Amino acid sequence: MASNIRFNNGTTLTTGLDPFSIAVGDFNSDGKPDLATANLNAGSVSVFLNNGTGFSAATSLATGLNPFSIAVGDFNSDGKPDLATANEGSGNISVFLNNGTGFNAATSLTPELNSKPRSVAVGDFNSDSKPDLATANFNSNSISVFLNNGAGFSAATPLPTGFDSKPRSIAVGDFNSDGKPDLVTANNGSNTVSVFLNNGAGFITATPLTTGSDPRSIAVGDFNGDGKPDLVTANNGSNTVSVFLNNGTGFSAPTTLSTGFDSRPLSVAVGDFDNDSKLDIAAANEGSGDVLVFLNNGTGFITSSPLPRGGLPESIAVGDFNGDGKPDLVVGNEADFTASVFINATPTPTPTPVNQLLVGNNKRQLLGGGAGNDTLVGLDGNDTLVGEGGADAFVFTRAQGKYSRKMGIDRIVDFQHGIDKVALNQSVFHLNRRFSFASVRRDSLADNSRATIVYSRSSGSLYYNPNGTLPGLGNGGKFAIVSSDAQITRSDIMLTSFS
Repeated sequence: MASNIRFNNGTTLTTGLDPFSIAVGDFNSDGKPDLATANLNAGSVSVFLNNGTGFSAATSLATGLNPFSIAVGDFNSDGKPDLATANEGSGNISVFLNNGTGFNAATSLTPELNSKPRSVAVGDFNSDSKPDLATANFNSNSISVFLNNGAGFSAATPLPTGFDSKPRSIAVGDFNSDGKPDLVTANNGSNTVSVFLNNGAGFITATPLTTGSDPRSIAVGDFNGDGKPDLVTANNGSNTVSVFLNNGTGFSAPTTLSTGFDSRPLSVAVGDFDNDSKLDIAAANEGSGDVLVFLNNGTGFITSSPLPRGGLPESIAVGDFNGDGKPDLVVGNEADFTASVFINATPTPTPTPVNQLLVGNNKRQLLGGGAGNDTLVGLDGNDTLVGEGGADAFVFTRAQGKYSRKMGIDRIVDFQHGIDKVALNQSVFHLNRRFSFASVRRDSLADNSRATIVYSRSSGSLYYNPNGTLPGLGNGGKFAIVSSDAQITRSDIMLTSFS
């Protein structure tokens, strides 16, 4: 059981009857994500504007009958996110254009006759930079694609999902990495996922994938970090979610995750909830009345403690509602006609420092370390060396193995006295562990020093004097400038054989 994830209860919002689907978008262009719910038994959409500390009361929009699903897209290319709902009861799609102060009355699109659309998704399917629409049609066992022509949408192009497949949910992703958005549906009649690959002129059907029983929802995310979008379904009948990894030519057999006895998951969403750069899964479970988060550990998923809700959660969506950079959750609840906002309070993990070896190429360079104990080697040329955190070593050496003024003068930006080290190759500088060191007030005094390594406190310069006990630098010279507040002492200098 994972313990490093935490959500705080946020606002509870009153929606219309049965908020079966939720979408997130910045509807008033203030930089804060707002909410819209499709209210199945109210024939409406509820829009909630985010004021930074909570949400406004709902503004209601009239849809067709039984809106099962809602999606967001800028359909008229005016920079404002619009809305579309799939209305099963009236067999149509309602499109609401955002006018900047609200939404216009809906225009209607009709899929094939008696189709009963239950889900709608947005994607640019013909690569003309205009967002198109696709629906999953429960009764006609098909999907419909509506192409956006800039002034509206074309008539629907239907594609079959299979005999008695009953598609319930539709999603978009580029599953074969050809730059064209493809489509997938979760089919609760056949317990399958249908994959439609976009070839630029239309869609071709791939081999269906077998899910758990009664898949009601499908979502897309790259769960194994290989750059290919994977799939997850919520399987209401088997109390599971199925994860399908994309191998580039298709999908692997599913990994099955239990949502618990009689949990009956209805909806899934994807987000990095524990801030570890791996996509996690959240499931809304109407049977157990809770939300379950599956945390991705890089090799699989572990189950977090459930988020109790108790109001028959049936829909779920993700957004950063308080602007702290962490993905929050919003859940639509059938029993009390509300949407619950859960604010992500998971601590940001402290990254493990990495010890780096950074070596220059005899040209002027900027070498920058990180939080670890880094080794920075400028070689020849006038380089800038930045250690950042950790105990760093700034190495002075040459590939040719003999000191020369061609080494240049490297600048150490952030030397930490007593922590970092100036590391001198003992062969290049002809030094042994009894080498002499002197600290002088200003650069002009360095020539008069009899020490082998001389530090000027005024400029932070380090000089090499190969003349031994004689004054004057001879064939030596300045080889480094250290940040002036470092105040180098002999203990900050070490000998190395690094070459």
